Amino acid sequence: METREEVEEYWEKKALELGERILYKSIAQGYQAGVPDRTGILFLTGQHLFFEYGSGSRKSILEVLLTRRKSEGLDQVLNIPRKDIRMVELVNHGPAKRWLRKGLDPESIMISWKQAQPSTVRNFLAGTYIGICTDKNFLAFDTPSNREWITRLS
Repeated sequence: METREEVEEYWEKKALELGERILYKSIAQGYQAGVPDRTGILFLTGQHLFFEYGSGSRKSILEVLLTRRKSEGLDQVLNIPRKDIRMVELVNHGPAKRWLRKGLDPESIMISWKQAQPSTVRNFLAGTYIGICTDKNFLAFDTPSNREWITRLS
């Protein structure tokens, strides 16, 4: 595992590489239709949302936190320009998993989203994902701070 100094150095280099300050970051489990679940780091800049993950990894968030070795790099990056995000909401696990399993197009998902009746109790009991729709994709992320992500992305 990296030391605190190594982690800080990594994020400083990342900000220089991107040319933007990193506003927020957290570990995340990412879901997309037709793609295996991926665990990685979700981070936000002023112009982009990034999800950095390892191509060979299907570990859970807990496994990544407790067992990741320094040599296990994050070699893949999903880059979503913030201007391309059409909708971002907390979405209950049940509907999100159905949408992903069926591979619904983002337009259909946004219609379903708008028609859904939000239920704080159901969200608390079943859990939520951060649901993100662009013109081309629906992505779901599970993080330790879903509500904070919604605030920052809205």
